[in-house]
Amino acid sequence: MSGGGRFNIRVPPANIARTVRLLDVGIGNRYLGENPYERQLAIKVYFNSCSLCDWWIQISVNKQHTLLLNRLQDSAQQVADAVKKLSAEQLNRIPQEGEWSLHHALAHVRDTDVHVFLYRTARILKEKTPPAVASFHQEEYSKQHYSADEPLENIVKEFVSARRKLVKLLRGTTDRDWNRYAVHPEYGNISIEYIALHTYNHTLEHLQQLLDAQEANELNAANAR
Repeated sequence: MSGGGRFNIRVPPANIARTVRLLDVGIGNRYLGENPYERQLAIKVYFNSCSLCDWWIQISVNKQHTLLLNRLQDSAQQVADAVKKLSAEQLNRIPQEGEWSLHHALAHVRDTDVHVFLYRTARILKEKTPPAVASFHQEEYSKQHYSADEPLENIVKEFVSARRKLVKLLRGTTDRDWNRYAVHPEYGNISIEYIALHTYNHTLEHLQQLLDAQEANELNAANAR
């Protein structure tokens, strides 16, 4: 097994079906748990014949990366679904002076996915040497670019699209790629692994705001009966 989390096994054609089943159960369960959801992209099989008609099976067994990519994808959809359950008044209400409305927070989530997380990841993977990236000052960016009149549907659509692009980009990487990094003026070396985890945590932070509002709706509805 290589340091990148992949290995090759040579298997005669007659045993291919049985071997795939054994690997799925033995290796898949061992590293990825028995939940098929957690293993859906963990096992990739490639059949390449040679002069002796042997076959090669290549298997990816990095549980952490697979789970994180699934969660990055699902959490974006959770945000989109949660928005649909809130009223326009809730989404546009400013809790206190100087604070952001949920509409504003969602625009911020979209902007960071597009201009920070996706942008930095793409540069790291594209450039041969670690790129230098600038700090993202969210308050300054918001003052210049945020519009309370921007349709929420547009914000959510662009957010989900950017997240889909990020996940697709990361699904095409190797384990070694996750160690590649950019150089940040405040945080130093920020690896793809760090960016992916930070993206997920950032999504959860703002998803919780939406879920809190949804929870308040449910409580109010229950007491109005």
